[in-house]
Amino acid sequence: MRKSRALQPVVVSECAYKVFSAYFGIGCGETPHNVNEQLCALGGRIAKDGIKVMFALPLLAISGGGAHVVIGGGTWFYAMQVFAQMQVSLVGSVHTHPCKLPVFMSGPDRETHRRMFPDGASLICNPQRNEMQAFRKDGKRLPLILPD
Repeated sequence: MRKSRALQPVVVSECAYKVFSAYFGIGCGETPHNVNEQLCALGGRIAKDGIKVMFALPLLAISGGGAHVVIGGGTWFYAMQVFAQMQVSLVGSVHTHPCKLPVFMSGPDRETHRRMFPDGASLICNPQRNEMQAFRKDGKRLPLILPD
């Protein structure tokens, strides 16, 4: 019989949390900026004891709305270059499901995750309700540890 492994946590540094929470307007109610989906790349390390998120890099959308965001073709490559200079790797993304959207992994979310960071984490948050959850590529939830 195969032993099941416990899901390893996603640990977010204070630095990364401050960047994306300010960019997304977490806890600010509805603002003109946070009613559309927003996205940040996450830099850090994947280790046996979990995913360490050390940095967040806001990614500007070329289009989007309340239920989708589109970024330029070279944007992920740019994020990977920035993180390489910081001696970390792209370990995932954090994006918003604003207003009344629930926090879940949509089909496009899973596809992006599978292509860009298959061993990493997708963090999805609703900034108006101050809800956030971490997911792996199959949409299953991961334990999430945020700074105090």
